[in-house]
Amino acid sequence: MYREIFGPILPIVQVRNVNEAIDKLQGSTPLALYVFSRSPEFVENVRKNTQSGAIVTNDVLLHFTIDALPFGGVGESGVGSYHGKRSFDVFTHERSAVTTPFWYVHKFS
Repeated sequence: MYREIFGPILPIVQVRNVNEAIDKLQGSTPLALYVFSRSPEFVENVRKNTQSGAIVTNDVLLHFTIDALPFGGVGESGVGSYHGKRSFDVFTHERSAVTTPFWYVHKFS
């Protein structure tokens, strides 16, 4: 697991506790991080001490189904966010266009 995994693969890594799991994630930026717990403190600890494109609690892929939420990675998982209107904004370049009437420019020259 040295690179990002795309495909129907679910790697399982055994750890002794949440701190060991957080330590293993240091320096990596997964596209999404899924945390399963009944403890809000546990989830908050994971959220505060990791980086990821998204974090979802007690579900998977739920964030992708909500058009109002951005989808995208950070670091090696990609840059930027897209989804719904954000896709249009990310992949569109707005170009400024200013026109001064010809008579206005020559009036002061």
